[in-house]
Amino acid sequence: MRREGYEFSVARPQVIFKKIDGVENEPWEEATIEIPEQYSGSVITALGLRKGEMVDMKNTKHGLQLTYHITTRNLIGLRSELLKKTSGMLVFNSLFIGYQPKGADASVTRNGVVVSTEAGQALSYSLEKVQNRAMT
Repeated sequence: MRREGYEFSVARPQVIFKKIDGVENEPWEEATIEIPEQYSGSVITALGLRKGEMVDMKNTKHGLQLTYHITTRNLIGLRSELLKKTSGMLVFNSLFIGYQPKGADASVTRNGVVVSTEAGQALSYSLEKVQNRAMT
């Protein structure tokens, strides 16, 4: 990718697996999510599709605080998905908690992205047609 006089290579994020005693292990994280109550259904569904395990749910003054244990592999891309589902009304934190034996894959289809090939202005009219084919 070349931008503003610099050239660098960009690759999608990858999870680092470890073999412990001959068993393939993957990293797990504790995700803490704070949302208004009205979005709880869609957020819980999204985490369920990604094989997250609910550890705690608390009512707070401003809504709900959900705590999940989820693999790093299934956590990639979740923050942006939840921001869309909650219209930006989201506080998302995650903490590495250790390695555990490899779990199930998430049943989520991830789409491609739109990448600019050169600098310039983009009109919303032209982006409308592209948005149908890719995630922007």
